[in-house]
Amino acid sequence: MKNGMIFWRIITIVVVVGFISCSKEDGKPGPIAEDLRKIEILGADLSEMKAAEDNGVVYKIDNTAKAGLKIHKETGIEWVRLRLFHTPNGIGPVCNSLDYTINFAKQVKANGQKFLLDFHYSNTWADPGHQIVPDVWKDLEINALADSVYNYTKEVLDAMKANNVFPDMIQVGNEINVGMMWPLGKLYESTNPNGWSNFIRLLQAGILACNDAAATNNVEVMIHSAQGSDSESATWFFNKLIDEGIEYDVVGLSYYPYWGGTLSNLKETINNVGTAINKDIIIVEVGFDYAFQSPWQETEASHLQQKTDMEAFFNTIRDNLKVKGVFYWGGSWLQGEKWGAGESRYRSAMFDSNGNALPIFEAFKNESLR
Repeated sequence: MKNGMIFWRIITIVVVVGFISCSKEDGKPGPIAEDLRKIEILGADLSEMKAAEDNGVVYKIDNTAKAGLKIHKETGIEWVRLRLFHTPNGIGPVCNSLDYTINFAKQVKANGQKFLLDFHYSNTWADPGHQIVPDVWKDLEINALADSVYNYTKEVLDAMKANNVFPDMIQVGNEINVGMMWPLGKLYESTNPNGWSNFIRLLQAGILACNDAAATNNVEVMIHSAQGSDSESATWFFNKLIDEGIEYDVVGLSYYPYWGGTLSNLKETINNVGTAINKDIIIVEVGFDYAFQSPWQETEASHLQQKTDMEAFFNTIRDNLKVKGVFYWGGSWLQGEKWGAGESRYRSAMFDSNGNALPIFEAFKNESLR
């Protein structure tokens, strides 16, 4: 009996040592198995939530009314992304002035969440179809425009620091793979032969202001492309930024299956960009429609399918160790008639039309508990 016990102890030691040997090499941790890793940053863009709540929208979970930020926090969403427009008209979702953003950021910080600031450098939406320079800058030449970008960015961040809401991460421009602050910073335009040099000048001005304002604050800077479904274009764009000497910390990508692209396309993009660019990756915009099915969506839209799609998304990005996080977009957009927004062209909200939390929150909660 004693000899048998010794035998099994020896076998146990061999198995344990073998496991450790397979997990480490030269003292370095081995790769993390896909089924063991959780996504580090779980976030949501809630830019319109304060406007919605201020105008009577009530968010609920288990049919109990609760502040929208608290619902997100309690279901594992620890980061909030807030966009910033230069001089918004204040109508509906174009409400994100500096005062609005500072006041909402105070609520975010008080709720124990972190805050990603998204500079649009426009009075309204900036995206691949629109990168309209603010009206007050529209007649400036490139040197004066770059100076204005630096001064504006620095003033915004100084104001946030003075209000104790300095961002935990900063995004310089929104979906800027087409350039920014058109027409001077527009890329791929035959009538703008200086597009790339102008764009780089503007981008460098914004990044420099972030670094100068941050000083001793440990804050990361993100560059955001809309090309999450286009591996070749995304890889080319971020390689071009390296060639141009742009220094930043995080690659940001958008992924919307409603507009085109499968999870396989996304996986190809993050794998190729991750290999080419030695930086963390965040899918900084993602949304899954629960009401309409586009030609690119592989499944029929429904509330339960939205949760399943989110789980499949997590499973897709988890095995790439450079993918640091995700921010869901459009999750708080509902009852737009109350706050001047109307209905979204697609419905990716995380709440139903009555304000009740949908099953997709379970996907985030489960991810946070991995």
